[in-house]
Amino acid sequence: MKRTLGRIIGFIILVIIVLVVIAAIQDPQLWRHDWQTTRQYTVQKWQAMHHWWEKQESKPTPVAHPATVPITATAPKLQPGVAVQQATPVTPHVKIVFPKNLTGSQYALLMAARRAFWEHDVKAAIADYQALIDQLPEVPQLYGELGNIYYQTEV
Repeated sequence: MKRTLGRIIGFIILVIIVLVVIAAIQDPQLWRHDWQTTRQYTVQKWQAMHHWWEKQESKPTPVAHPATVPITATAPKLQPGVAVQQATPVTPHVKIVFPKNLTGSQYALLMAARRAFWEHDVKAAIADYQALIDQLPEVPQLYGELGNIYYQTEV
């Protein structure tokens, strides 16, 4: 039984090979065109994958954060006869994503709270976060950061 089944499968494969050879002999341009199309498609996909892979291996560029953000701006003293030049606002080099729409003093307070936590001054960090929450009670991320402090410490 196995021998008969093997012979039938071998015969079918042989017939397919003979038919492909006959078709290739009768119309070689069609086979050549199909092969070139397949090759071009494969090269395009390979290049796209290679380009994607290079982007995955690229290292992120370091982001420069401002060292300090001014809390208040003082107006320059006016002198008679001297033109006053308007000061340009101090903006950080990166876009602030979390929390959005912070004023300079709120951003400074947020960074002070984070710095206090990093320096293991938990009480100062908690006080700074609570001051921020008093100013911005609608920002849930602040509650989350304060909760993380409580979770990670034994206060």
